[in-house]
Amino acid sequence: WDYLECLKDPRIVVMIFQYSACFGTELSMNAQLATHFRVYFQMESGSASALAGCFGLMNLFARSLGGILSDALFAKFAFPGRLWAQFISLFLESVFLLAFACIDNTQPWWVALLVIIVFSLFVQMAEGTSYGIVP
Repeated sequence: WDYLECLKDPRIVVMIFQYSACFGTELSMNAQLATHFRVYFQMESGSASALAGCFGLMNLFARSLGGILSDALFAKFAFPGRLWAQFISLFLESVFLLAFACIDNTQPWWVALLVIIVFSLFVQMAEGTSYGIVP
């Protein structure tokens, strides 16, 4: 029942939605990206999986970048800086998701790969900024 008590705080509910926007997106992309490359660009499974793996490789450093951005903005603007860091990351995540959605199969696969790498950068950064907000 403690969980229900926590949900009475609107800040917690907002944070749940914000984190689901980044981590939920990561899980969805990890589950579907290889199939998308294989079917949409008519690739072999191994090649499609390798390209899809680039999305996950951004985890090596991009979450840290989100934390660094959050810390830098916190140093300059206090706690609202952390909120701006997350807003910027989530906003740019959505911009590049829209850009990825606009790529059709008449374009070469590497265009989709470049967009997905930048998109993944902001997905992971948004996760990193979340860790700066939640103590």
